[in-house]
Amino acid sequence: MKNTFIIIVGFFGFCISGFAQPTKLSEPHSCFIAMVVSNIDTSVNWYRSNLGMKLKNRVESKERGFKQANLTRSQIHIELIELNSMVSKKDVSKNEPNKEIQGVVKFGFVVKDFNNWYSQMLKQKVRFHGKIVRDDETGKRMFLIEDPDDNKIQIFEE
Repeated sequence: MKNTFIIIVGFFGFCISGFAQPTKLSEPHSCFIAMVVSNIDTSVNWYRSNLGMKLKNRVESKERGFKQANLTRSQIHIELIELNSMVSKKDVSKNEPNKEIQGVVKFGFVVKDFNNWYSQMLKQKVRFHGKIVRDDETGKRMFLIEDPDDNKIQIFEE
């Protein structure tokens, strides 16, 4: 009887441990995003000239049908990929013009000098998606811009 009790308690403990809190994960400290773009040269130039990204490396494989470039700034890493066989978001959404395509809608980052970033985007004639808005909870401002392929980038005030 005592052995049965120990087995039952042990089994119960084993089952509960499966529902225990996961080990605490360390805080992430950088951002990585990869995007398919229509023209690698246009996109690399746009991210370099408008967001100050630095070209880390670039790869092209005609046999595999792709061009790829990695850009970085601070702890932000962006991989741009041009594929020989791809469909644009505009082509996919022609039948549903007022709907978002499932997947990543935007990415963003926080900046200390929000006003300077906003002024620089205006000066560079970057396409804006809407206007500056203020978050009701934090009181912080943000705006959205679009790259040459209509990918949305949100800039947040620190």
